[in-house]
Amino acid sequence: RDRAAKCVVLAIEAHPEAYNVSWKGCVAVQTMCRKLSLSSELGKAQALSALKQVYEDYKDDREVRQQAVWAIGSMLNVPANVERTKRANMYTLVQDVVTRLEDRTVAPEQKIALPLPLRAIWTNEQLHSIKLTKMDEKRQSGETEAKATQQRRAPLPRRGAKKLARAD
Repeated sequence: RDRAAKCVVLAIEAHPEAYNVSWKGCVAVQTMCRKLSLSSELGKAQALSALKQVYEDYKDDREVRQQAVWAIGSMLNVPANVERTKRANMYTLVQDVVTRLEDRTVAPEQKIALPLPLRAIWTNEQLHSIKLTKMDEKRQSGETEAKATQQRRAPLPRRGAKKLARAD
């Protein structure tokens, strides 16, 4: 059993650029987590850090990112994995997901669902402070204001701009 967990984690880590390996590796983790013993072995095999890396590597691919988040959520049926999640700095991943959920400039099809077990690790106040911290960072870097300014300055079509000059 422990070899199966290690094989899945090693495959995910060895082929970060391979879409199918990352996606199917996440699905394999979810399936294996149906058994508590395999879920525990995945935690021992450092699957959480591998899944977090998949989430970070595929910034433009919502499907793979969603699979990674679901796989992390499925591992939280073992108390030791909850502690591993806290130690693995998953706070940043949750922060990113929550910020994207609340950000109105992110298209709905690019948003990622946050599994309840992953959300249950932190209180609403903690998650809210994560969101506020992230928004403050964006404000300080000027990202939010730059996007708002860009949206305000978008060229509007002018009425009659395409009228042809008449020659009398």
